[in-house]
Amino acid sequence: MNTPTPARAARRLVLAAAICLTPALGAAGCATAPPAELQQARTAYHQVANGQARDLAPVELAEARSALVAAEQAFDAEGASPDAVEKANVAYRESQEVSEVAAERQAERVALIADLRAENRRDVALAEVRDDAPRPAGAPVVRLEQSGALAWALRRLVPLAGVEETEDSVMITLADDIFDPGRATLGLRAESRLELVLGVLAAAPGRAVRVEGYADDVGPEGRNVALSQRRADTVERWLVDHGVAPGRVEAVGRGTLDPIASNATPEGRARNRRVQIILGPPTSALTPDDGSAQR
Repeated sequence: MNTPTPARAARRLVLAAAICLTPALGAAGCATAPPAELQQARTAYHQVANGQARDLAPVELAEARSALVAAEQAFDAEGASPDAVEKANVAYRESQEVSEVAAERQAERVALIADLRAENRRDVALAEVRDDAPRPAGAPVVRLEQSGALAWALRRLVPLAGVEETEDSVMITLADDIFDPGRATLGLRAESRLELVLGVLAAAPGRAVRVEGYADDVGPEGRNVALSQRRADTVERWLVDHGVAPGRVEAVGRGTLDPIASNATPEGRARNRRVQIILGPPTSALTPDDGSAQR
């Protein structure tokens, strides 16, 4: 009997999940049923693979998949042998550990977000009593020409983000540790700062919002353009998920255009991995993209 390859075992894993976990097909498609231990391992893996472990425990999830592939290979080669059953048990335990690791990291994430929110509140309180409130390096000084609730919301954001006003718009820049290299997943500090951005948007309900994503210059330009679009899309989804009307927000990826720092240093590249949230003119939509934005 030929020894099954990892690729074949992986295909079997997907096919088994599609057939054996579907009641309408299970009886007919699993006439030669795998041992209960292998079925249990398959179910456990697919539960964690379709949950938060993909983001919170990717390395451990890959190890669990490898263990399940090994169990599938053993079943292909030996049937329900003691070795195949033992490998299925190992695969099941690996998936269980992935679930536990993901739960622990999620709890740590929640606690860290709470700490960051408290830190934000301290920074905001400091800004309210100091004229020389701390600002991110290189951030423009906000003139606060807006009035009322919008000015108050912007003032709360100044210690934590770049805020710049033009004649008819406001631009908020979230940089530094907002995104990891090559990724479009929001960092913890990004979420805590976006909560303050929500206050700005709520204070200007009649103004359209454009989210522009950017990347550093590491890697091919085409990849960076696509990455910057995913970053803009991520922030747009976050805003919509937290109550901003979907039709009010557009997301644009601008690749490596208009860097705000040198890409020659890690610190500069971190600043260029950013999003800029542009609040358009009052009671009007933003001008449609003129083609200068890269998609």
